[in-house]
Amino acid sequence: MPYATCPACKADVKYAKGLAPGSTVTCPDCDEEFTPPKLKQTKKAYNPEEDEDTYKVGRAESDADERDKTRKAGAAMRGAQRREREFREMVNERRGSFWFRGPEVWLLVLGVGAGLGAPFGIWLARNWGKLGDQKVFWIVVGLVLLMAVCAGLTGSAWAWLRRNRD
Repeated sequence: MPYATCPACKADVKYAKGLAPGSTVTCPDCDEEFTPPKLKQTKKAYNPEEDEDTYKVGRAESDADERDKTRKAGAAMRGAQRREREFREMVNERRGSFWFRGPEVWLLVLGVGAGLGAPFGIWLARNWGKLGDQKVFWIVVGLVLLMAVCAGLTGSAWAWLRRNRD
């Protein structure tokens, strides 16, 4: 049997499983009558006359009225599609206003990494015998620079994919 909490005394109240939505339950401790949350009606039944009055919608009286409604609905859909197309064009125009887009950023980061990494590697190879205890330090510095280049490539790839995922 399901339980509900009494709103007055906070006691757990058992009620039958098969109760209809909107039914009330009486608390045995305080005699409070309430509707359990699971039995509350969330949707009201459809009533055409009431809903047409509420939303100011009328039924078509003739075929001409039906065609007019269909024409207006089609025009509304075409207008929404046109606005969506214009919005996408505007967004695409804004994308082109940056210096670099997508692959250009990758190449720039890769070029900077190679430009800094190659001289560092050459310097490290030439001075390997002279460094002594500093070898580990310089290898760590090189790895940190390599990780920075990889992070830049990953970030630019993510940004490019985000912009071009149409």
